[in-house]
Amino acid sequence: MDISEKEKKLVLSLRIERCGFEMTPCPLCARSGRRCIVDSMDATRCVECVHQGKECGVLAKTPSLSEWCSIDRSMEKLQQEEEEAMAKILRLRRQQALLRRRRDEMIKRGLRSLDELDAVEEEERQREENQAKEMNSVQIPSTDEPAEPAKFDPFAYGVPLPYPDDARWSTIQH
Repeated sequence: MDISEKEKKLVLSLRIERCGFEMTPCPLCARSGRRCIVDSMDATRCVECVHQGKECGVLAKTPSLSEWCSIDRSMEKLQQEEEEAMAKILRLRRQQALLRRRRDEMIKRGLRSLDELDAVEEEERQREENQAKEMNSVQIPSTDEPAEPAKFDPFAYGVPLPYPDDARWSTIQH
């Protein structure tokens, strides 16, 4: 059973309408006030022109290759500007957070200005730096030489040892 030409047009136009996308109206669609929907795979004719078996002027309305390239360049430029703007926003948010922390620290310490806070923080930094220098200047025994074993000096504590003939000595030896 042969499918008539009319049925082919109807099937094709339904497929285009279901899977296509809307374009700027071709002359026929503009005159009839209809939406101009073209096939997403082959954008050469719209639904209305296929259905009526007419030549479609939709290709005359599509942008040229250079126009597409210009649009792509503009989109890339806008994308780059957006990324730069987002980076600036993130940087500003970090600065705001830092300023809030410094403000809170200034209030906590009872200071009247950020300049006073800077001076106090500089003093603390200098103090910590000096302490670190002092710690580094302490002589630490070299690990290359074995440490001398501690010697027991029985007279260091002022307690006399018992004489060998003393009775206490015998208790120590056992």
